[in-house]
Amino acid sequence: MFDGCRDSESQDWIPVAVVGVGQVGSELLKQLNTRSLTQDSRNQRPVRVVAVANSGKMHLNLTHGVPLDRWNDLLDCSNTATDLGALANALSGCASPAVIIDVTASHTVADCYQSWLDRGISVVAANKLACSGSQPDFERLHAARQRHGSGLFRYE
Repeated sequence: MFDGCRDSESQDWIPVAVVGVGQVGSELLKQLNTRSLTQDSRNQRPVRVVAVANSGKMHLNLTHGVPLDRWNDLLDCSNTATDLGALANALSGCASPAVIIDVTASHTVADCYQSWLDRGISVVAANKLACSGSQPDFERLHAARQRHGSGLFRYE
């Protein structure tokens, strides 16, 4: 359904998806836009936001990324329902390990962390639900991040 990353063998950027575009997510996208306009070359691989999603719909462009100066218009006009499984499928096909940034307060999104990590997708979470649930769930999440080839997990 979504192609693009896998065709870019020499991908020198990190594909990023932002899930949750309320106040915190919108501010994050604003800061990423400002950073991309002023980024220097201190041996840092640039990030490219390739997807934005809210609870209802998402906009995904693996080839060129999401223009950060008009992500909101693109999301408003999107006809693609948010499908976290499809998003993970698309990101796992990228040449560089992808990152999903979760700035929601959604159990549905937090419940995906383990499968994303198992697919090598790193997770940055402002969502506290995954770390404040039951002890067995917390242990499974951290076991997933410790398996060889898994993504990284960061909670902020």
